[in-house]
Amino acid sequence: MKYTINEIAKLLGVTTHKLRHYEKMKIIAPSISETNGYRYYCVLDSRRFSLARYYKAAGCSLEEIYQLFNLKNEVEIIESFEDKINELKKELIIKELNINAMEKYLKLIATIHEIKDEVIEYEINDFIRLEFSSNEIIDKEFNNELKDILLQYPSLITWVSRIPKDSFNADKQLVDYKFGINMDIEYAKRLNINIEKYDYYKGGKYLLCLMIKNNRDDFTRDTLIKLNKYVKDNNINHFDCFSSCIQSITVGENEYNNYHYLALKI
Repeated sequence: MKYTINEIAKLLGVTTHKLRHYEKMKIIAPSISETNGYRYYCVLDSRRFSLARYYKAAGCSLEEIYQLFNLKNEVEIIESFEDKINELKKELIIKELNINAMEKYLKLIATIHEIKDEVIEYEINDFIRLEFSSNEIIDKEFNNELKDILLQYPSLITWVSRIPKDSFNADKQLVDYKFGINMDIEYAKRLNINIEKYDYYKGGKYLLCLMIKNNRDDFTRDTLIKLNKYVKDNNINHFDCFSSCIQSITVGENEYNNYHYLALKI
């Protein structure tokens, strides 16, 4: 039986535009009448289109579907789908980790009302870190390939400034810091990232407080006053301090307040 393009579109539940696109990609090839130039489809076309639609739902592009239809060896088809299955498995892992990362972010946001005026203890997981600048000046020896690996997962990384212990305790007005990217160690392991190529930092207890940045000047000693005073008043031994922007609020035209946490390892 032969179908017009409108009839086959209705039968398959798709638009005529999609059928023409699949034809353009050489996935289906209806016969064309020599007398009137109309396209006519048959059962062969409908079954091939249905199989192509299955491949598309499985995550294959139209280009990949075309290639699959040109494979004559079943082993090659199996290998192609095994690769696709591995891709989908990785997508599932990333989605799972994204949910986890968002839940951690919301937990951090929920502390803002506390850390505006107080210093609290906060648990942070072990993480890997890549640094590539000092006070925003890019390190000329920096390995950009390692950065690109982490940038594949923008929702699973945090852009963080590290203030070394000596800088945190110094009397200098300007704060020296290293800018870089952090990733939870468990995320890195699940994504099969070679963690040995990155710096490793121990998690555990950190002192957490909030710092509001509302000017375009460099970071100064004033931003550390509250946390520094808390450490001295309580005679606390500490390590490096980490800072990252967790909220930004527009307060005027081209003006905004950035809310940074300060997390000091104790």
